Amino acid sequence: MLRSLQLDTARVVALAADNGQPWLAADLACLGASKPCVPLPHFFTQTQMQWAVDSAGVDTLLTDQPELPVWHSIGFKPTELHASGLWRLSRPCDAVMFPAGTAKITFTSGSTGNP
Repeated sequence: MLRSLQLDTARVVALAADNGQPWLAADLACLGASKPCVPLPHFFTQTQMQWAVDSAGVDTLLTDQPELPVWHSIGFKPTELHASGLWRLSRPCDAVMFPAGTAKITFTSGSTGNP
């Protein structure tokens, strides 16, 4: 699946999709390709989404809902690529340094502040 989504140039991949086979396949593909993955819950507000993707340096998004206005508002542009129920969106951003081997970056809802 990673090859079909052409994520070889991705630095950090956010995953915003309902639980299911496409989510699992994308998560495992990121793990196998040593791409840090940032799961994004649909209930995050636009501000929380922006905080999470900026803090983690997310340059690539996989989603089952590419039409959501939040993606465009936080800088993602759709690609023509769609595979296995997920669409790939991308945005330019600065790289963020993580400890070697970082596989997953998880943000909570930030009930008392930013996620």
